[in-house]
Amino acid sequence: AGTSEELTGNAIAAIADGRVSQTGANKALKRLVASGVVLARPAGSSILYSLNRNHVAAGAVLELAELRATFLQRVSDAVGAWKPPAVSVVLFGSVARGEAGLASDIDLLVVRPDSVAAVDPAWERQVDELTESVHRWTGNPCEILEYGESELAALISAGDSLVDNLRNDGIAVAGASPRSLLSGRRR
Repeated sequence: AGTSEELTGNAIAAIADGRVSQTGANKALKRLVASGVVLARPAGSSILYSLNRNHVAAGAVLELAELRATFLQRVSDAVGAWKPPAVSVVLFGSVARGEAGLASDIDLLVVRPDSVAAVDPAWERQVDELTESVHRWTGNPCEILEYGESELAALISAGDSLVDNLRNDGIAVAGASPRSLLSGRRR
């Protein structure tokens, strides 16, 4: 669904980046071809596959292919309405790395402005609502790590392992990017 190009079964398995074996990809392709969702065209000794974009299920397949982007946009929209706004919201962990399973937690770092107390009721309500919304949107538990700007700066100075995770895997959802956040720049 992510391309309009025809791909071999090997190429499709490679795109799955180890999450699907070549045998598993071939079995799935065979079923999808039989249902008409995927088209197969012989090309020499290979078979080239493509999504049948005319199939009644093609729209659903395309939507499924965009789940991650849709999820990130929903989180961004929800956090964008916060008053006061977060300094940054960053997705990290297995979901950010693309290694999540069905039961994986969704890990978010929320950086609170130092001007907002950690026990501010309005702030706490926003964070709680985000936790609940993420669970409703995905069915997965949401784990939010929340730090004030100064608290995060202390973690950076201490070389905390969270900082390495954010640096390696972090995906900016709202506010400052992980790179600028961890370097002290806010852009």
